[in-house]
Amino acid sequence: MLSSGTYGGAAGELTIIDLDVSGLRLIAAEPGVTLLAGVRARGARDVVLEGLTVDCRSGQALTVLDGAQVVVVDSVLMGRARVVHVDGGALELHGSRVAPTAHQSAHGSSAQLLGGALLVARDSVLSGGSLFVGQGGADVRFDRCVLDSGDRPLTQGQRGGRMLARESFFLSRGAGFMAMDEIVLSVAVVDTALQPFGRGDAEVRVGPELFALTGSEAGAARVERLGVEPVPMALAPIGASR
Repeated sequence: MLSSGTYGGAAGELTIIDLDVSGLRLIAAEPGVTLLAGVRARGARDVVLEGLTVDCRSGQALTVLDGAQVVVVDSVLMGRARVVHVDGGALELHGSRVAPTAHQSAHGSSAQLLGGALLVARDSVLSGGSLFVGQGGADVRFDRCVLDSGDRPLTQGQRGGRMLARESFFLSRGAGFMAMDEIVLSVAVVDTALQPFGRGDAEVRVGPELFALTGSEAGAARVERLGVEPVPMALAPIGASR
């Protein structure tokens, strides 16, 4: 349990807090706990961050590696250029925000996802930039979330990404879902300046209820509109079969 205050290195220094013990919980005992550092979990399962502000002004706020499983609850993650990096691990966000640090003038990536990474977000806002899907692909599941990628595409990178979302809002002043293999949306709004679903190479399915697509549909992939909602009420949590 952490008391109110600021922890970590001096401003401008890159300090890393390694969490390498499974079952570890880093929880704010009271409001106002700020870590001026990056947090890294490697191989550890059931790691929980709760009630924290992680403000890494020199790098990534959170790094999840080598099968680690991290749950972030009621917290703010802020980083420079790339806020979150998940490689071969799983990250779950509850009631949390992912954003660029105040010392960064432009959007970068909200999250870089590699090695078959799993990102599950509920009641959360990601405004740090694109979701970057790299080598190995990624599985992304949103429930009542907002992804605001600024001038960047909603998603970009290499192929192999899968997006499953319900009751969520996607906003970009650039392009939409690029480099994705599968997109399934239910009760969602996608607002982009152009190519909401990439260049036409993704499999896109959307439900019938309250789905709105704004912006230019030029170059959009073919969208299959279904007669029933395609996304279950409860999205699978971390640890479930992908």
